[in-house]
Amino acid sequence: MTDAINAFNLQLKTHVAALEDRLSAFNARLSANLDHADKEIRHQLTVLEGKATSAKTSAEASAAVVSQWVADSVHSVEAWKEKLDLDMLAARAERADQHAKAASEVAMEAFFAAERAALHARLAHADMEGVRAARTS
Repeated sequence: MTDAINAFNLQLKTHVAALEDRLSAFNARLSANLDHADKEIRHQLTVLEGKATSAKTSAEASAAVVSQWVADSVHSVEAWKEKLDLDMLAARAERADQHAKAASEVAMEAFFAAERAALHARLAHADMEGVRAARTS
């Protein structure tokens, strides 16, 4: 399980660093060339929509795993331990691993949604700034 935690931690750090780099680059490009940056941001939004759709599908499929994990009552687990039922405990451990993976997928879906929202906000501000500049011209 430590491997799953480390993998999730690394994946999250990688996504956050990449997001920071992309948003900084978009802001710099937007300041330099509004038309080009607008197209690039819209392209990135299209890419993120695909990632979000994939993450959402995966997260929805994982919902059943989460339900099964929750269904394992403390009483059942204690009974398996008393009976030394290694098969049931191993199956529970496997479901716990699947639950952790499912929760990671849900977190990634939320991450992609947050990134899309940040890009949409930047586009909205760019649109407003463009109209403001046109009105003052």
